[in-house]
Amino acid sequence: MHQLESTDTVMESRLESQSAIGQSAVGIPSSKLGMWVFLSGEVLIFGGLIITCVLFRLSYPQWHEFSGETNALTGSINTFVLITGSFTIVLAHKMVDQGNLKSAYLYIFLTIISGLLFLAIKAIEYAGEIEHGYNFHSGPFWAFYYGLTGFHAVHVFTGTVINTVVLILISRRKKPGNPSSLVENAGLFWHFVDIVWVFLLPLFYLS
Repeated sequence: MHQLESTDTVMESRLESQSAIGQSAVGIPSSKLGMWVFLSGEVLIFGGLIITCVLFRLSYPQWHEFSGETNALTGSINTFVLITGSFTIVLAHKMVDQGNLKSAYLYIFLTIISGLLFLAIKAIEYAGEIEHGYNFHSGPFWAFYYGLTGFHAVHVFTGTVINTVVLILISRRKKPGNPSSLVENAGLFWHFVDIVWVFLLPLFYLS
């Protein structure tokens, strides 16, 4: 009986210790675990949409014809923009770990700029396609195109907002827990957005 009570006391002590340092019961920081769980759901959503799109593409002969009407140049430029944003957020995380907050601010700001630039280019691209008569109702290809790239653009906007909030929290030093974990979680979301675009680029611009 005393042994069971002792065991319970040790477990409670460990859980309290983990909670105090922001660790989950499995030894992973709670915020990071939460982000991974959230991204797992996002993977399922985007994965289902992309698989559906691929299956339809295989049975739709006109897909290649309409794909040729998209602007591969702007798609490629936006790929470079997102990859640059991923690179700068990695550098921001490294700078925070090293205690160099001034450089971290700069790299987070550059990641925010990359998100805004991506959205601006995408808006110009949409405007050009609509001007040429291609909109959401122009056929299955364009429905998939606007649906998936638009949904992705919403995530880019969300990632930009997240990075902006992280920048403000760190600069004002009103932050819950370790600022490194804030930047790391923001980076995880941005990398996810980047990876999704790597699948969308060949599907709509190069197929």
